[in-house]
Parts: sequence; structure tokens; C-alpha cells
Amino acid sequence: MHAALEIYHNTQKYSADPRIQIEMKAHSEFMKTFNKMFPDWEVVLTEALLFHEDPDCAKKPHGECSPWFGGSCDIMVRNSKTGKIGFLDWKRVPDIDPHSSGKKGKSYPFDQYKWNKFLKYSLQLWLYMRTAERTCDMVGDPSMLIIVAIHPDIPGKHYAFHRAANLAHIADYMLDNYRKIMRTAVK
Repeated sequence: MHAALEIYHNTQKYSADPRIQIEMKAHSEFMKTFNKMFPDWEVVLTEALLFHEDPDCAKKPHGECSPWFGGSCDIMVRNSKTGKIGFLDWKRVPDIDPHSSGKKGKSYPFDQYKWNKFLKYSLQLWLYMRTAERTCDMVGDPSMLIIVAIHPDIPGKHYAFHRAANLAHIADYMLDNYRKIMRTAVK
């Protein structure tokens, strides 16, 4: 489904694969809703690769730097009036319940939450936005971090979407303290 949606956003042609026709129709319906709700927002990139580098990179010899965080966002959108950016992430799951239970994190700042799918996906979107802001001098709009579930088992139009939870503080902590987090994780 992800590849078919990327192809659509680059060619405006939906996949004819019979195995994902419900998803293609659901995506079409979602995009109609999105365009009505957010007329100033346009898709600008699909599967954009984002990397956040070690802040000490400038002090190291050429070739000795590696990204601390890397990700490939499904959709980057831009507001045509403000220039701000946002991200949409496709999930092929039947449910993303923001109120479902999850496992509590083991160390700060993760121990502040019980990490269900909704929070994990929210953090993913926040990391994309913070990385784009820090490495590309872009300005993000937190209200345009949207998780889109597309699945045949979702009643009605077969899609649901949620704005991401505000996890800016955790995304910032992760990007600022990557080494510390990794050392804690491997202990």
C-alpha cells in the first residue's frame, strides 16, 4: 500500500492491484476530506529522507560523521500561505486508539507515558518535524502532524485520522541526548 500511495502522489494514478482497491478508494476519500479541511496545504514530497547529524560533526574529520536519526516520511505537506510544513504518515492498521493502554517507558522521559501505537506514531511525526526544522531551516506546524490509518476493517470509509499528540519535549530530548539514550538502552 505504501508504495502504491507514493506512486499516486508522484503520478496522480492509483494502483490497479485488486488486492488494495479498498485502500486506494479510502486514500482517495481521505485526500478529498483533507483538501476540503485544509485547502492551503499541498503535498510537496513523498518518502523524503530526513537525517539529524551529530552536533559535533563540524569538529570531526571529513567522513567520520554519521546521522543520529534517520527516517523516511510518507508525506510532507506545506502551507501555501505561511510556508510552514507538516507530515502525514500512513498506517495500514484497523485501529489507532489514542486512549488504549500501552507499556510504560523505562527511563526519562519515556517513563512519563504508557506507549501505545498512537503515542509511538506521534513521536515518529514529531521527530520528522524537529529534524526538518533543525537541519533544513524549515518551520513546522504541530497541528499538521497527522496519523492516517487506512484499512479495510475500519468501518465506513475505511480510513481514520488523528492529529499527533504533543510530544515535542520528547523529540527534542531525543535529538539533544542521543548518545545518552543509546548508552542507557544497551545497558
